[in-house]
Amino acid sequence: LIASKVAQDYNCTAAITGKIDTVSDGKRCVQLSNGHAMLSSVTGTGCLTSALAGAFAGATSNSFISACGAILTTSIAGEIAYHRCGSYGTGSFHIALIDAISSMSNAIMIKYAHITEV
Repeated sequence: LIASKVAQDYNCTAAITGKIDTVSDGKRCVQLSNGHAMLSSVTGTGCLTSALAGAFAGATSNSFISACGAILTTSIAGEIAYHRCGSYGTGSFHIALIDAISSMSNAIMIKYAHITEV
């Protein structure tokens, strides 16, 4: 996978987001299958995920876990936000996304995360 190659070549953690997100530190590689298509309709969700990655990186020295945590936070929050009020439109979805991120917990992550090791 491209993420694994990049991580190995640059001795870093690489994350590639999309319909299925891929994270690799060159030794491990996972695919994260959460999220909702409406995330791509709200400006700034990629920047939000990058900011979360920075926050997570400040909490642990494990960049692989940081990247996975940040991506899962955004994508799981996107699923929750859509179920709460996505049918109302992107404005309501955006607010529900922020609400879902602010109330994210370990229990929610464990319950909803779809992680496949590749």
